[in-house]
Amino acid sequence: MEYYRSLLPPQSEYYLAPFSIKKGANIYGLIFGSAHPLGIDKFLDVAWRSDEVSGEANFSINRENIRAEQMLLPMEEVRPTKITAFEKELETLLRGGQLFNEADVMRVCFEHGVKRQHARPVLAKLKKEGVIDLDFQVPDVNRYRSPRQIRFI
Repeated sequence: MEYYRSLLPPQSEYYLAPFSIKKGANIYGLIFGSAHPLGIDKFLDVAWRSDEVSGEANFSINRENIRAEQMLLPMEEVRPTKITAFEKELETLLRGGQLFNEADVMRVCFEHGVKRQHARPVLAKLKKEGVIDLDFQVPDVNRYRSPRQIRFI
């Protein structure tokens, strides 16, 4: 997937996401691409319904020995690294004032291959800490043309 991503122009509004499908003894790799946020949003929604741990396969791939029900535990050691890495980067970008609206937050979600809903805990934490002020809990994919702004306090 990184090869195909490298072929895209810098700052491209084209989104890519991988998914692996196991059928019998065969494993098929799929790279989904969309030039519209709604397309990648729908793909990621289906992918995460198939794989509640990482949204990347319909079988046990790179599971880190984590079961879906363990996701409810708050301990950092049992959280999948994909979600942890996404949350850390999103928080860093927001604290650094590098994201200005919900479209920017959505772009970071899609670049990491996570659903928009995965941004909720970070946005709530920073709002509670008084770092940002916003009027949404989860970025709305239907507002990508006129996104709501993030106000820094």
